[in-house]
Amino acid sequence: MLLDTGELAIVHSANPKPEGRSRPLALIVSDDLGNRTIPGALVDRADRDAAGTVRRTIIQTADPDHYGVRVGDYFL
Repeated sequence: MLLDTGELAIVHSANPKPEGRSRPLALIVSDDLGNRTIPGALVDRADRDAAGTVRRTIIQTADPDHYGVRVGDYFL
């Protein structure tokens, strides 16, 4: 998935927070410049900044093959 931050991410797991049910945890696999990150950073997409705005929102689904991402590399 492509995030509004420009990062590319993989859905990792359901969010354990009740208020985050519609915002799963994500594993960032590339930064906003397209640099791959291995093993990736786990982020909570329900996190909000000081103003109360969510930090990361999905703007588009993405085919990992298109970006050369092998999902299995991130889940051992």
